[in-house]
Amino acid sequence: MPVEDAERFVPGDSVALRDVRGGVVRAVSAAVVVEYSQERLVTWIPLGSPLLLPGDANGQPVKTERVDRLTEVSWNSWGGPVFVWPQGDWHSVRASWSDAGADRSLDHWYVNLHTPLRRTSFGFDLEDLILDVIVTPDRRSWSWKDEAEFDAACADGIIEPDLAKVVRDTGTRVAADAQRGAEPFTEPWEMWRPDPSWQLPSLPPGCTTL
Repeated sequence: MPVEDAERFVPGDSVALRDVRGGVVRAVSAAVVVEYSQERLVTWIPLGSPLLLPGDANGQPVKTERVDRLTEVSWNSWGGPVFVWPQGDWHSVRASWSDAGADRSLDHWYVNLHTPLRRTSFGFDLEDLILDVIVTPDRRSWSWKDEAEFDAACADGIIEPDLAKVVRDTGTRVAADAQRGAEPFTEPWEMWRPDPSWQLPSLPPGCTTL
């Protein structure tokens, strides 16, 4: 069942998550729905899932604020991770595995800071806000990621001061949640396995157009 024709997502649906800023689609990831409720969305990205990222003239992915073209690559990291997206909040949490095998272990928690999810016909849109948080598997310590890049974006006016405060406050709050053992950090994600009938997600036609 195409997700754009469904009132609600069900486990196994393919969904597109788009990073949008200033009227430009900056990246698109294809994922499989694990859980969908009023409280949260949970997705899984199997290894080999298609992903659109900014690319150079030769089609190689590049990290840049200016997006002239998108190039398709395959997700090949963190063992096919699970993402937990609290509805209406400014972050998501990724459980990142050491590998994709049966003996996988949790490598780290990755807290991505972004605008709240917005429902679209393709899935969901958000604006990535550059700054992220890395939490150790035991949840005892954490650190900022891409802090220099975030500060540069603030200095350039890409991130306004009020928004920058929301981002930092959210990151600090979620890191504290991890240390005190709030969900999803204490849920048994290491024991979770996908339904073997689920198929590799796909990027829907037209997903790069707003």
